[in-house]
Amino acid sequence: MEKRNKITFFAASDILLYALAMVTLVSISLGRVTRWDLLQQIAMSDRFIASGNFYPEIEQVPNAGVSIYFPGNALIASILSILGVETHLIESMHLIACVVLLLFIFMQYRIAKIYLDYGETFRDFAKISILIALVPCSYWLSYSAEFKPDTIAFVFGLCGLVTYSAASRQGSVFLAVLGGLFVATGVMFKQQYLLFVAMTVAMSIFVQPNTWKWFVPSAVFFSALLLAIILDDTAIYWSIQVVSDDGTLPFAQLLITQLPTAHKLTVSALVLVLLNVHKQFLFSALQHFKKIIKTPNVWFLPVFASALLAVGSAAKDGGNAGNVQLGLVLLLPLWAVTLTAVSTKKTISLLAWLAIISNLPEARSSLDNYKDARALHTAISTLELENSTNILIDSNAYYIVRPLREDHRIIDYWSLALKENSSTNPDVYAAKVLQNIDIDLAVLRHSSIIENYFNARDDYQIYYRGGEFVIYLKTPNENAKT
Repeated sequence: MEKRNKITFFAASDILLYALAMVTLVSISLGRVTRWDLLQQIAMSDRFIASGNFYPEIEQVPNAGVSIYFPGNALIASILSILGVETHLIESMHLIACVVLLLFIFMQYRIAKIYLDYGETFRDFAKISILIALVPCSYWLSYSAEFKPDTIAFVFGLCGLVTYSAASRQGSVFLAVLGGLFVATGVMFKQQYLLFVAMTVAMSIFVQPNTWKWFVPSAVFFSALLLAIILDDTAIYWSIQVVSDDGTLPFAQLLITQLPTAHKLTVSALVLVLLNVHKQFLFSALQHFKKIIKTPNVWFLPVFASALLAVGSAAKDGGNAGNVQLGLVLLLPLWAVTLTAVSTKKTISLLAWLAIISNLPEARSSLDNYKDARALHTAISTLELENSTNILIDSNAYYIVRPLREDHRIIDYWSLALKENSSTNPDVYAAKVLQNIDIDLAVLRHSSIIENYFNARDDYQIYYRGGEFVIYLKTPNENAKT
């Protein structure tokens, strides 16, 4: 009877843990509705619905935003718009981002089972994933929750590897072709994912010479087909050409951008030391790594190469802690088998609980951010503006001004800065935009450069200030809020 009560208690506590994890994830996601990663793709989707093109013409001043990534997320948003999801399109995309993240964890679990002989249940793997995502890789979790395209690209890639594994065991031509299609589909989302495709093709030929004959042609054919569909001249310009000459971060700035990751890894290392398992952890990780190297498989080299590329991307202009943490989380199966070898299930459960509890304040503040964004959205919607008003935004503000897109001209100065190769400091470039274009309304994040410009002008006043944003109105308005 006592044993049954213990089982019931732990089952109930697991359900509560996963429920809190879901609430935390959704809260963090909605709190980032004013983030450029997804909003630029939403702007591309709106452009596609209006004109049939994701990308603006090269010679035009682009209205609204444009993403440097391939238009996979914009395609998903367009499908939802066509199906009638419009009023809450952005929130719907954030919920899909949460589902994609859960699929990413499940695919990593399947990879661990297939390629690393992981012997525990998905519930155990999920706890380790919660721990990894909320402690050393919390920055990755945040930008994955805002639907940055890396996660969904690798979901398709890992799903392809799982399907290919089944095809190899069953000798199924259909599953081999389907696996190739899954691997190829990820190219619609992120340029760097092409390395994963190339390494997967190479390793499948090398490691499984008797079963690749349908998988490889499928992966290559569908990848080429999808690239041919999405890459016209404008797509090549905006997603490849304008970022091809990006420089690297100065070493001091690179160190600063990686301080969050260094802090999180230090905390993780201290936890291992306090549990007195740090030596066992390093030994177990090394042993598993050696085992993988000695018995090559289709999974490890493509993922390891992609992880190295992600870490290297942190050194480019625009690089951040999320790049390094993506590299870490791609190796989640390795961390799972290692932690399972050196820790008890009770210890992992306790650490997962502590990780969730420590992140509840961020979940609360994220919901406050969402409320602020909704208030700004409402404030903009109630403005009475003349037709064809010029509205200046940065890409983060598109959530707020999107209801005005059909009757007014939305100018995203980040897109202009990108075109002029000034994207590393777009706020400075905004002053140039303001000198050349008559702006009636501006919705911008707090920035000393931007605020100094508008505060120095007598013909602008603050209409609304909320959260991280300020709305500047050119003509005086007796209803202005300060």
